[in-house]
Amino acid sequence: MAIGPKDHRKRRHVQQDALAATQVTDAAVRRAQVESRQDMLGFLRRRLGSREEAEEVLQRFSVRTLERAAELRDTHTVRGWLGRILASTIVDYQRRVTRSRRREVPMEHASIESLSVEPDVELDGVVCNCLYKLLPTSLVNRATVSQQASGRR
Repeated sequence: MAIGPKDHRKRRHVQQDALAATQVTDAAVRRAQVESRQDMLGFLRRRLGSREEAEEVLQRFSVRTLERAAELRDTHTVRGWLGRILASTIVDYQRRVTRSRRREVPMEHASIESLSVEPDVELDGVVCNCLYKLLPTSLVNRATVSQQASGRR
């Protein structure tokens, strides 16, 4: 079945209408973000306890809303839509932080300093060989580097 000129015009109008609707929702999302940025940042600071974490969550939230702006069906509900995305962004952030903290092993500063690392003769040789090859390309005085590498100053 052949598609006639009427069908092409109709398809083009549908695509133009969809593009116009996307532009309207994008504008509504951006406007709501700008208007409520300070309020959201204050809320996040109180909720998360630090400005850095609040800024990070707000950044992730902003990216999510811009990526999902086409999902907004009615610009009159933009505040509620943003609220749902903010809530899920906070939960995702808190999960990520919790997973990260579980992987961390608490150690005293003195314990870290007392860790001994056995010298690796093979690794030292490879590093020295690499540095020796790079020295001619460097503007640094070879004698200075050699002295520093061997511990003499």
